[in-house]
Amino acid sequence: MATLAATKNTLADIVDRTAPDGSIEKDIASRVSRTNEILQLLPWVEGNKPDGKQIVRATKLPSVGYTKFNKGVIKSKAGFEQKTDGTGLIKAHSDLDAELARLNNYEASFRRTEDMQFAEAMNQQFASDLIYGTTVGTPEKFIGLSPRYATPSTVRNNEGYYMIDGDGSGSDNTSIWVASLGEDGVYGIYGKGGSAGLTSEDKGKVWVLDSDSNEYEVFRTEWRWEVGLQIKRPGAAVRICNIDKSNLVGETSAADLSVLLQRAMSLKEKGLGQDVILCNKTTQAWLGIQASKETTLGLHMIEDTFGKPIPSFWGVPILQHDAITNAEATVAGTFQSNI
Repeated sequence: MATLAATKNTLADIVDRTAPDGSIEKDIASRVSRTNEILQLLPWVEGNKPDGKQIVRATKLPSVGYTKFNKGVIKSKAGFEQKTDGTGLIKAHSDLDAELARLNNYEASFRRTEDMQFAEAMNQQFASDLIYGTTVGTPEKFIGLSPRYATPSTVRNNEGYYMIDGDGSGSDNTSIWVASLGEDGVYGIYGKGGSAGLTSEDKGKVWVLDSDSNEYEVFRTEWRWEVGLQIKRPGAAVRICNIDKSNLVGETSAADLSVLLQRAMSLKEKGLGQDVILCNKTTQAWLGIQASKETTLGLHMIEDTFGKPIPSFWGVPILQHDAITNAEATVAGTFQSNI
């Protein structure tokens, strides 16, 4: 019974969603929704492969120099590499027993409330994998931001160079991301011939098997989202890692968020798209608290394209991304110190 209640809608689920007048409640307050504002802004690009997108990156400039009398021209060439990013398919079925749905004509209203929760679950899955997705142990997924910017480096032109240490320790760290969204920077991808965005399809009534291999009818909605991530140039994103949450909240040896952000914005390559800052609600709150104590930190309110006020740092919008946790392990290594 416990397994059934966890995966199948039962009469109890209908009772939970029934309004006093006997109809299915339309205004449902969610205890599980999350805020991941980048999902509204991330651009999407069709891949050139059925399961992803291949790009070519320049890795080395040719050598040039001044000529001398009786000397030839330097021989050299540029260096290039191919890089392919794959996509994954998030898929789910929302099933409702057909006989259960017919009770008091609950079919349409019940399915609508169920579908809203499936859409939120799909969004949260992608939002989490956008940061932490890895193909190590889960080859069906795509590679998110953190696995790409995981190992600090002092060598330019690789992802590790674009990492800044927040000087935290332990296992309660978080990160701030500064990124350029656009086709020259950070963007979502889907396979060649595929479609962008979360889609749902009403499959109508289909026959399924119960635990005893007997058939029964369900109303089914299929949810589908082909997702992937590509970063055209490593400098299109900067990760500020090792921000110790307990130090931040306790205001003891707390990271100076404005200094870290200024360094990250200077380190990130310019002109690659729309610049945004990603952090979770804890970091966003303490950035505001630090700014309230020092009015020169450059924190202001601006309006997004929908007229909604959002905080910004020197004009760059700060987007709340709840999928960024406060439980990141300390990132060790030698960070570049040019900025």
